[in-house]
Amino acid sequence: MRSQRSRNTAGLAGCLGPSDCNDYVPCTADICIEGNCLNLPIPGCVPCELSYECPPVDVVFIMDTSGSMRDEAAVLCAQVFAISEELAAAGINASINSLGITELPGGPFDCLFDTVVGFFGASVPGELHSCPFPNGSAAYESWGPATAIVAQNYPWTPGAARIIVPMSDEGPCNGSRPEGCNDPGDDRESIDNAIAVALANNVHVSPIAGTSSDECVINLGTAIAKATGGHLHQLKSPKSEFKMSLIEIIHQTCVADAHCDDREVCTNN
Repeated sequence: MRSQRSRNTAGLAGCLGPSDCNDYVPCTADICIEGNCLNLPIPGCVPCELSYECPPVDVVFIMDTSGSMRDEAAVLCAQVFAISEELAAAGINASINSLGITELPGGPFDCLFDTVVGFFGASVPGELHSCPFPNGSAAYESWGPATAIVAQNYPWTPGAARIIVPMSDEGPCNGSRPEGCNDPGDDRESIDNAIAVALANNVHVSPIAGTSSDECVINLGTAIAKATGGHLHQLKSPKSEFKMSLIEIIHQTCVADAHCDDREVCTNN
């Protein structure tokens, strides 16, 4: 019955309060008087246009530099500058940097400006990590510890939305070596630690999973994205999907980020 009353318009009986008289029309005062709804025009009212203004955005790619990620790396390096220009045209000032984890192999990875270990050191913050880093069997694929290091140590722009985009198709602790992606196990523990560090530093983590990612990798990437307010994207065709995946990640984070609140009553943050 209450949902029926909420659709009352002027002159119809049955309301208990103003919420029952909402006509969903901008610029009307919805009033309940003695069980009757009145929807009165508000003089001088101008309907709000739904919009938002995004703060600057810092985006840091953490790149698994194993051979299976060559295609994804080549697309990142080929498209990243065009993506920055497109975002700028949409009014979003995005600073984008790309890091390897422990290696800079060149070739398809030639746009990586440094490694996580080279730029920030190898000390992994947090108390939950159990992943041997950087001395594991495949540290160049260990995007879990690398995410924690970058989240805490990156020189984030004051007031900017903070986004880390790990790119991998392997488990977050030493890839999938030696016995595959583990959940539960060291891969899950490395993600739990990265989540704790990211939350402590107001960082959104939005992994991009490579084409050969298995269910364990997808599940762990989804877990860290959901916990930090990020979004996971799995690429099936990197060349055609990468650009829109990254733009969507940034737009989604911008809309959701509390920094987008411009304190204006007639904007949608």
